[in-house]
Amino acid sequence: MPHPIFGRTTEIQEIEENCFNNGMPRAALMEKAGLKSFVIFKELYPKHDFLKILIFVGPGHNGGDALVIARELLLSGYKTYVFVPEAKLKKLTEEHLNYYLFLGGQVFSSLNNIYDIDVIIDGLFGFGLNRNLEQKFIDIIETINIAGKEIVSLDLPSGMHADFGTALGACIQATHTFCLGIYKYGLIQDYAVDYVGKLHFIDLGFKKNNLQVMALNQKTIQQLNKNIPVQKRNLNKYSNGVCLLFAGSNKYPGAGILSARGAMASGAGYVQLCCTEETKYTFTTQIPDIICSGLNDMLAQIERHIQNPNFSILCGSGLEDNNYLKLIIEKIYSLNSHFPCLILDASTLNEKNYLFIQKYKGQKILTPHMGEFSKIFPHIHEKMIKNEAHAVGPFSLDKIGAVQAAAKEINGIVLLKGPHSVIGNAHGEVYVNIKSTSALARAGCGDVLSGYIAGLTAKGYSPFHAACFGVFEQCKTAIYLEEQFGTAYVCASNLAKQLEHEL
Repeated sequence: MPHPIFGRTTEIQEIEENCFNNGMPRAALMEKAGLKSFVIFKELYPKHDFLKILIFVGPGHNGGDALVIARELLLSGYKTYVFVPEAKLKKLTEEHLNYYLFLGGQVFSSLNNIYDIDVIIDGLFGFGLNRNLEQKFIDIIETINIAGKEIVSLDLPSGMHADFGTALGACIQATHTFCLGIYKYGLIQDYAVDYVGKLHFIDLGFKKNNLQVMALNQKTIQQLNKNIPVQKRNLNKYSNGVCLLFAGSNKYPGAGILSARGAMASGAGYVQLCCTEETKYTFTTQIPDIICSGLNDMLAQIERHIQNPNFSILCGSGLEDNNYLKLIIEKIYSLNSHFPCLILDASTLNEKNYLFIQKYKGQKILTPHMGEFSKIFPHIHEKMIKNEAHAVGPFSLDKIGAVQAAAKEINGIVLLKGPHSVIGNAHGEVYVNIKSTSALARAGCGDVLSGYIAGLTAKGYSPFHAACFGVFEQCKTAIYLEEQFGTAYVCASNLAKQLEHEL
């Protein structure tokens, strides 16, 4: 498979059936899923530290996958125990259970001894679950969750709706989730974050011709081509990237400072920040590397730099005045010349500015979080809610579909920020940031990101590459800081400082 992609339940079922109808034995797919998962499990939980393993076996093929792992753990010297809450199992799962028992594997008759276990493997339910759980399974899941043990879920945490990421009465809170073959839509939805833990992808070898029922342009951001544009040697500060920032205000001066620090971290040669008389001293003392100017001078700077191909404009971070974008676009159009890339954030993302954004002829990158997305694209948000009304449990927006629709509508790039940010362009291509951290849920991190992307664009990155690469680098940097210094250290200012070392 060229890269991991994302699918809904019906699409994944169609892919699997296509494989089975063309000669793949169901048992072979189960063996591959179980054996590959076993290899990763051993790396995460070596026997000398995690000896006792309890495997929860559901009635379907997810339970069969778990039993393959149970068998291999048993043969490797782990002390394994299985708990099988349903007497009636699918034929293949029942066969694996019988063989596990033949090898001497042990069974838990109750969960009274669950606290003696080192690691739990969750193989209760796979991606086919689409109804609320029976009470006995709710009780089992709650018992697992309160046991305080390491938990590995196969494919997705049991109790999760595979398409929406919502809990169907209850859901396993996994430490690790081993996603099998194809990423399930639900795993990247915001509701899923508290259940999935660390997400691992298990490649089951689905070939390209098996995936035609799905969009092949959905990629994880980790597959991004991270080639940095060739840096010319004959440069001056203007040819090295000019970035004008309409960011910050009397009420939110920090947003302007953080956006500017993000732009500086990109290596852009010339960064100029719009300021008021009240904020000028604060801006210049905090960041002496940048130029600070009033609104009229900033608009004049657009005319000065309009012919520079290495030129971008950021508007919105921490602004109180929603008219700035209108003034910027009117100024650009009055020059009848080059259309620089616009990076739009925060206050610019509203219905009032929608037509300005949609009709702008140049490249544009919108960087909303979900609340801002619903303001700038209320029709898409409402349509998604209506289309997903059949979802069981609380509503969870299909972020991939929403970003694709929004990017096509504005003929630009949409970066929907969140636990798993999604970046899409007008051609339907989407990147999803799988590796993320809650440490980024701090005020100002979005300002750093928008400034960083604006700087990358000015430096010569294509706008889509800049948006994807910016998210990738920010997240990688945040994870590094968290691992080195702890979660509390990952604030926006420390993030901007560390980003300077990344390029």
